[in-house]
Amino acid sequence: MLDKKTFDAFLAREKVLKEELQSISQVIEELRKLCEHDWHEGVSGHNDTMHTCKICSKIEFF
Repeated sequence: MLDKKTFDAFLAREKVLKEELQSISQVIEELRKLCEHDWHEGVSGHNDTMHTCKICSKIEFF
């Protein structure tokens, strides 16, 4: 079993990692907005086909 000091250190590290992940996710989203998409056709649906960008992995249906 972990002592309180070690447990608190793990919780603090988890918080930092979650904040870093959020920052990285925001950067990825901004980069996707700048991407000149290179679409790869994927699965066909009833009316649309799923397309995935080969560069940024964005998914759209058209």
